[in-house]
Amino acid sequence: MINNMRLKYFFCTFLFVCSSAKSYSQCFQTESILVAACAAGGFEGYNEMVRFKVGVTPQNTSALAVNWPSNTWQGLIQNSVTASQVAALNSQVIAAGGCAQILEPVGGVLPANAKVILITSQNFNVGANIFGAITENIYVLFQNNSNVAGQGGHFGNYSATPGTRTLTISFGSCTDTVTYERSLLVDTAGLPGAAPGATVSFTPAGVASYTNLGCVAPVEVFAVDAGSTPITACPGAVVSLVGSAQGQQSVTWSAIGGTYSTPTTLGTNYTLPFSASGTVILTLSATNSCGTVISDNVTVNVNSGVTPTFNVVAPICSGASLAALPVLSNNGITGSWSPVLDNTATATYTFTPNPAQCATSASLIITVNNGTIPIFSPIAPICSGTALSPLPTISNNGITGNWSPALNTTATTTYTFMPDAGQCSNSVGLTIIVDPKTTPSFNSVPAVCSGVVLSPLPTTSINGITGTWTPAFNNAVTTLYTFTPASGQCANATQLTVVVNPMVTPTFSSVSAICAGQILAPLPTSSSNGIVGIWSPALNNTATTTYNFAPLAGQCATATNLTINVYNIGTLPTFSAIVPICAGGFLSALPTTSINGITGTWSPQLNNMVTTTYTFAANTVQCATPTTLVITVNPATIIPTFNPIASICSGASLPPLPTISTNGIAGVWTPALNNLTTTTYDFTPTLGQCATNAFLTVEVNGNTIPNFPTALVLCNGVTAPVLNPISGNGVSGTWQPAIIDNTANGIYVFTPNAGQCASLIVLTVTVTDNTIKNEKYYLCFDAAAQVINPVIINTGLSPLQYLFIWTLAGNTVSNAASYQANSAGIYTVVATNITTGCTTTTIAEVIESPVANANVVVESDFEAVQQIVITVTGGLGDYQYQLDYGPFQSSNIFAISRGGDYTINIIDNSGCNNFELKVTAISYPKFFSPNADGYHDTWNIEGLSRPQNTQLFIFDRYGKLLKELSTAGVGWDGTYNGIALPSSDYWFKLRYQNAAGITKEYKNHFTLKR
Repeated sequence: MINNMRLKYFFCTFLFVCSSAKSYSQCFQTESILVAACAAGGFEGYNEMVRFKVGVTPQNTSALAVNWPSNTWQGLIQNSVTASQVAALNSQVIAAGGCAQILEPVGGVLPANAKVILITSQNFNVGANIFGAITENIYVLFQNNSNVAGQGGHFGNYSATPGTRTLTISFGSCTDTVTYERSLLVDTAGLPGAAPGATVSFTPAGVASYTNLGCVAPVEVFAVDAGSTPITACPGAVVSLVGSAQGQQSVTWSAIGGTYSTPTTLGTNYTLPFSASGTVILTLSATNSCGTVISDNVTVNVNSGVTPTFNVVAPICSGASLAALPVLSNNGITGSWSPVLDNTATATYTFTPNPAQCATSASLIITVNNGTIPIFSPIAPICSGTALSPLPTISNNGITGNWSPALNTTATTTYTFMPDAGQCSNSVGLTIIVDPKTTPSFNSVPAVCSGVVLSPLPTTSINGITGTWTPAFNNAVTTLYTFTPASGQCANATQLTVVVNPMVTPTFSSVSAICAGQILAPLPTSSSNGIVGIWSPALNNTATTTYNFAPLAGQCATATNLTINVYNIGTLPTFSAIVPICAGGFLSALPTTSINGITGTWSPQLNNMVTTTYTFAANTVQCATPTTLVITVNPATIIPTFNPIASICSGASLPPLPTISTNGIAGVWTPALNNLTTTTYDFTPTLGQCATNAFLTVEVNGNTIPNFPTALVLCNGVTAPVLNPISGNGVSGTWQPAIIDNTANGIYVFTPNAGQCASLIVLTVTVTDNTIKNEKYYLCFDAAAQVINPVIINTGLSPLQYLFIWTLAGNTVSNAASYQANSAGIYTVVATNITTGCTTTTIAEVIESPVANANVVVESDFEAVQQIVITVTGGLGDYQYQLDYGPFQSSNIFAISRGGDYTINIIDNSGCNNFELKVTAISYPKFFSPNADGYHDTWNIEGLSRPQNTQLFIFDRYGKLLKELSTAGVGWDGTYNGIALPSSDYWFKLRYQNAAGITKEYKNHFTLKR
């Protein structure tokens, strides 16, 4: 069962996860702080967390700064250590059933709308604050906090004295500040207190709320709880269920037997089968968006039910009246029967008790006897509509009764005989066949033209029906004729339409008039309304003529006429002459109507580049003759002239080019002036001057780059070269400064003398010093005093640039860039730069590190504060110690407050002797709270999960034995014979073997909290 604190947590995390569809308008928003973090034997200052949400713009972590309430901001870290922490968290997510990932930002960029958790150290304990089955990706940042200063915590925990604490986070100019009141922090019971798990959540407006969910990171929890268990109910009872779940995508209730009102909702009603007995297990399963399924059960204890008793019902005849069955049993059980009563067949009926009576279902059989079948003589078929005699009401074998439905003389019908009551006889059917009337069929009569003689219609149909037709035939109009069959044939009358088409007059489009002699297209042989025929007389293109169209036979059409007008040829069009133009000059469009009123068109298209003759063709039906018009185009012959332009140096000033030539031609230049490269410019004359384009080239000389080196490296104090005032390619000038300083880096600028079209040049002088480095190496030995791996001392310098001299105890031992040392000693290498003469001296001390051994023990079982003590013998004695992958420390003692397995890692600062040791501490929890919230729900001995001849007994405060349990099991759930025990102190007695194999007995007490 989920308590109030868990429900509050669900709401908080729901906001965190389900707000993914919302984009924040600000850069980011602080959402919660894990103020009092669980540390699992480590330091709280390494395990605190802040959750925030990035807005619509990605943020670069290089700009991140944090002002903690306590401690100073130490920047971020992202390396192999943080990668291993993230990998461990992702393994935890997968194991819990999650399908999302915990990510570190790529390139230090947090994407838009990213969900982010900032952890106060890369040395946090991955198992201390559980991340669980997350379903959406979360980015994680680590503060670079690996020193003792981080152990004190970054936030102010609970204090009864009010006092606010403020956290400020910024990304450059974007800042978010939140404040909480430390006196309002709560424990897992929701009471004021400094318990691990104390969390502050903030709305977008910065309003704080306070919760404590135990050792959980600020992410979504995936959990399911079916509700209180066990439940006691009677067979057939309706049980109300209220489950709860977090982080689910769907839920489903299931059971063997029974029914749910809504099996896919958390709240539902379950109906027990009336056959249920013993216990029934109801299962609530939750599925998250990763497809992971988790379940929880509710046990229903079924009370044994009373069986209802009823009087036997006497047999009846089929169809006889059947009284309703009683809804109250002889022994006082109310309920209902199924199926519905049937008085036609023997059946078994089931009585289902009403709820809350603790009764089982019962059954009752009612026997229905079949009776005599009435016998009747068959009825001969009739023709549809023929009269029928009434059917007999007494069968051939003496059964009386009546018939239904009423007689029907138009269709074949089955009639049912229903025997009178008291005869125990069955009903029977009798079919009277009614033959339908046949419809005569005739071939259709083709359509005829109005007035054509018609043949008489046949008096016998294709299917053999004889009869007569009405009315009399009519060859002038379409008529519907009716055929009446002769009597005695069981046939229907039918009809036939004879279509008489009227005579149609052909229609044609008129033909436009033509000039005498023009070609005349043949007339169409098919009219606009589809009449085909021939024309006469032959076409004549010299005189107006009327032509006669005669339809071909069989078309029900009349003849028609068409007249074509033919006109004589007439006038010559006249136009005004066009003034000559220069090539490329403007030409107006030629007039489409002549001076004497003739309309028409010109060809070819106007051409303003060459003299052209244009022809005017008159429009149709003006019968005018064509005419021509010549437009003269004079070529452009004048060439503009310009004075030459003197060459310039690249970048020098260039005056505008003249827009009027020396011979008076005006125009424009292209392209734009360019004082950086030699360019040919195009002069285009203004229209109307009959002049051609001209070209002018302006030569731009490139600047010479003086041939001097641009970089020089000197060793401090070495004589510097003299700066030359003339370059290798002959450019003269001056240097500033004029003399090289051989003691400091400098920049020297060469400025060419005027008139040389040359560029500045810069010389960079770098002055370096002789250097000395001191290094320390360790030579590792095994148990046989043999060197495990020799030490490689590498200068990291190239033999192409340096000369090397290695010495040991004053003797030269090598001239290579690196040296392999197999024994202890002080090795010196002097590396001389071939170019600068500068030297780099490395003094490397190689120290022997002998083999070491390590041992770990837990002092005193069951102490409130136990100590893990590590002993290392041998080696150089310089070690660091780590407990359960937490931060390293120089002390070899760890204080622990719980039992269980621990992992100890030992690092030799020489790099030679590293160890990983396992140790188990035996202890017990001082309290537990079996409220089904997933935290401290059971109690057991810690550290004895692998029993060694153990016996564990639980007693109440009066010495009553409540439970004997295995230390390898899940532990005690705080119940006795299925009943939850109250909050109180309880005692235990343990017999076990300690690490030395000695059998011991231990007694103490613990608290049950509800």
